[in-house]
Formats: sequence, structure tokens, C-alpha cells
Amino acid sequence: RQTLLDAGEAALGLERPELAMRAAVANFRGMQSVISAVDRERVALLQRAMAAVGAQRSPDVALLCATLAVEVTEDHSVSTESRLELADRAVAIARETGDERVLAEVLVRTATAELVPERWEAAPARALEAVALADAGGDPSLRAMARMLGMTAHLGVGDVAVARHLIEQATEIAATDCPPLISLFVRFVSIQLLVYDDRFADAER
Repeated sequence: RQTLLDAGEAALGLERPELAMRAAVANFRGMQSVISAVDRERVALLQRAMAAVGAQRSPDVALLCATLAVEVTEDHSVSTESRLELADRAVAIARETGDERVLAEVLVRTATAELVPERWEAAPARALEAVALADAGGDPSLRAMARMLGMTAHLGVGDVAVARHLIEQATEIAATDCPPLISLFVRFVSIQLLVYDDRFADAER
């Protein structure tokens, strides 16, 4: 974390916004940095990198917008509209580039930022698109994360069967091919289904 923060600051000092952008995007753990809080240092670097790159539209800019969108999810000083605008810009740029790997990453990164009532109906289709793109790219962590977030999207609209299928797949992928942190994320999110099934004792474990 600190190394990438320092690298981003150094790049900005050298007027190398593209390097600052890459450092800011790489400084990401798969979900927002702090649950129910905000990593102010990460957000500050992301915002400064955004200002430095201006109106550029590239795969890295798409990832930058997506990362900032998810990192300010719990920031009450940032309006929902502003957060969704960031997410929409990220997806639009990613689609423009035609880079399916980047689009998959952007869809996964923005999924949490878009967990708002007005987007619940669209979330399952977007999640399944992310799953398909992640599968095509073959990155196990991205495949697991896409399914994990897809579970949340489908559970939000009451499609429990698909939600259950996705989290079962995510659990299998995470257990065999992913770093421990991804397995932890999948286990954490799967608690939603345990609660839905009234398995509170299992959820507490």
C-alpha cells in the first residue's frame, strides 16, 4: 500500500500522470480498502491522478475511474450521483477501448459502487456480463470476484437460485486458484445466503 502511494506521489511530482495513474489503480485489494470507512490517502491519490490525466480516455483511465468510484462508496461527502457518474464513465471508456479484460475488471470494480436501489434491476445482467468476460480472460481472481458480486446482484432481485449457483462457483474457484484474500472475500459475502436460509449459527462461524 505505502510503496504504491509513494510511487504515485513521486510520479505526480515528476509530472508523469500515466505512472501516477498506474500506481493508484494497482493500489487496490479487490474491494474498497476499508469496509464502512474511507481510505483517505488512496482516495486523494486517485483524485489527484484523475485531475492530472484530464479528459484522456484509455484503459488505464477506465480503471482509475472505476477504482475511485468504489473507494468513495462509503464517503458521505461524495454524492451518490457523483459516484454513479464515475462508474458510468469507467464503463463507457472501457467499452470504447474494446479491451474485454479491462471491461471485466471495470464491471467488477464498479459493482459495489452501483449497489443502489435505482440500479438493482440492471445489476444481474451486468454481473453476468462480467462473469462471461472474466471467464474469457481466464484470471481466477477476477472470475471468483465477478461471481461473488453477481451473487449479491441476483439476491437483490430475489433470484436466489442463480445467486446460489454463482457463489458455489466462486467458492470452488477461490479455493483452488486464488490468493487467500479472495477466498476470504467470497466467504464473507456468502454469509448473505446463509442469513437468507436462516442459518444464523453457520453465518456466525
